Amino acid sequence: MPGLSKDGLSWNISLSSRWLVPIFFIWSLRLFSQEESIESRIAVAGLEPGEVRSFLTNLQAGIERHDSEAICAMAGYPLGTRVPGLVRNASACRPNYSRIFNVRVVRAVVNQKFETLFANSKGVMVGHGEIWVSGVCRDTACTQYDVRIITVNN
Repeated sequence: MPGLSKDGLSWNISLSSRWLVPIFFIWSLRLFSQEESIESRIAVAGLEPGEVRSFLTNLQAGIERHDSEAICAMAGYPLGTRVPGLVRNASACRPNYSRIFNVRVVRAVVNQKFETLFANSKGVMVGHGEIWVSGVCRDTACTQYDVRIITVNN
């Protein structure tokens, strides 16, 4: 009979309820295998897919060239990072470039495919969260924005 066992810690499962687990498993595979398009995932972040694709391409090119000036210009400030001290502007970013964009972060950027980007309402994730990108408002009304690196988890 279904219900709690004598010790009150485990459930006895009847034959009919044993079918619920495989049915739920099959249903969940079907539900979660229907991937959203990259366009709809990026839209959740409030960004346009074309601008994110362009940003990622430029980020990858700058990273591969070790162009600290170009990469630091792509960040929004203050930049969230695990490097001690606050990175308030590009002038503070450039001398710390190799510590901010370490081997793990560089590898994540270089290996990132546009089609596999993750996005949520906070922004777009590169790698497994090594870099987060979002729209940074140009003015207080936020009528225009620039796509920027907002966080580097190094």
